Amino acid sequence: MEILISNLALIITVIGGLVFLTSLITQVTKELWVFVNIPTVVQVTVTSILLSVITAIIYIQTQRMAFVWYYIVGAIILGFIVSFVATNGWDQLYELWDRSNNKKSNDESVK
Repeated sequence: MEILISNLALIITVIGGLVFLTSLITQVTKELWVFVNIPTVVQVTVTSILLSVITAIIYIQTQRMAFVWYYIVGAIILGFIVSFVATNGWDQLYELWDRSNNKKSNDESVK
């Protein structure tokens, strides 16, 4: 948990970069003949998962870490987060974050 908190700025930067790349790739390719019949949300989800897995594999290789299966599972979960942010935007994510923090503060004030 300490590692997660200490690297929070890096994590948010990576998510932002992946969201940008996902949005860019989707906007460029969504009108191609292959992707015209596919819903954009599905294309965004698949693109974000692929980018997240590729990014995780590149990171594992450059850091010379031992490959463990749950890194890929984490990358797939990250892909869904990136997909959510790319589809709904940062405002929706901020609203969910704010709602969860206000709920906690309201629960504490009731006690």
